[in-house]
Amino acid sequence: MQLDRGPKYYSRNGAQYADVMEWAKEFATSDRVVKQQRVWFFLFVSTVFLGLDHSFGEGPPLIFETMIFPCQVYQTRYTTEKQARKGHKRAVRHARCLPFVWVWDVLENTYERGEPCNQLM
Repeated sequence: MQLDRGPKYYSRNGAQYADVMEWAKEFATSDRVVKQQRVWFFLFVSTVFLGLDHSFGEGPPLIFETMIFPCQVYQTRYTTEKQARKGHKRAVRHARCLPFVWVWDVLENTYERGEPCNQLM
């Protein structure tokens, strides 16, 4: 497979920019947040427009991303804003279950202290 060299820059609607300076001007002033919301009192789900293709030449461009903070236990990337909005809803459902998973792990004594979310326990 032939991989294209160099980063690829996109608008929020999925159009690729040929000129990085034109993209940078628009990106600097654009609203990159698709949706953000707090789940419980300590988790935060964020879906944003990245503008830069994170597929690294394999498959369609991945220009949107959803993450759950503060422990980054969930990260997914998307090609379109419509996919990103659906993915955000899925991440919120996932985040609503996380406290119960953590408590269950502690009760079952399977929780390992080296995991990234141990600051929440």
